[in-house]
Amino acid sequence: MVWGNSASETVEWTYPCTYDTASKSLLCDGKGFKMTTSFNEDGEIASQTIDTTDESAQFSFDGRNLTWEDADEDAGRDMLFEKLDF
Repeated sequence: MVWGNSASETVEWTYPCTYDTASKSLLCDGKGFKMTTSFNEDGEIASQTIDTTDESAQFSFDGRNLTWEDADEDAGRDMLFEKLDF
């Protein structure tokens, strides 16, 4: 997941996941990480910081929508990602 906090900063969560057939979801058991990237006025990377290295999450897909449940910061609260048809 990549989230733009502002024009000069993004936060990226990276999760290595496995598929759980019982819950029909993708699970990450604490090996994910969160990185913040800041950009200068020219749009070039000014700094990158690994904020955490023990992130856990679950991703559920109902055929149309993806739900992100972040077990550490609750960053995925009320996040629903909808599949778009083009």
